[in-house]
Amino acid sequence: DNPISAATGVNRYAFAFANAGVAMSSGENSNRYLLCPRAATIKNLYVLAFTAPAAGQPLVITVRKVSADTTLTCTIAGGGTTANDTVNSFSIAAGDKLSVKVYSASVQDNLVPLLITFEM
Repeated sequence: DNPISAATGVNRYAFAFANAGVAMSSGENSNRYLLCPRAATIKNLYVLAFTAPAAGQPLVITVRKVSADTTLTCTIAGGGTTANDTVNSFSIAAGDKLSVKVYSASVQDNLVPLLITFEM
């Protein structure tokens, strides 16, 4: 398995709806996206870390629309394993690209496996 990872001070990009075990890229997310089949509202972001990030080293997860950050974001605190955002949402049109950005400032969290899901 290639766990989803967030290297030190580097943004990582995952395929939207990727399972834990899918490798992420540290480059811009030009080839790591979900092409939306219909218009919808994206909401209810939930994230589970299979291994807690180091104390004081949170993971920040952000859903992106057409290569831009949205307000749908959550943070797994150091030592924690879950986070969610059930407040924010954004609209998409058919054909929009969605991706997920994961950021960690800690080298210790380089290989933290994550399960990321949101409602469409």
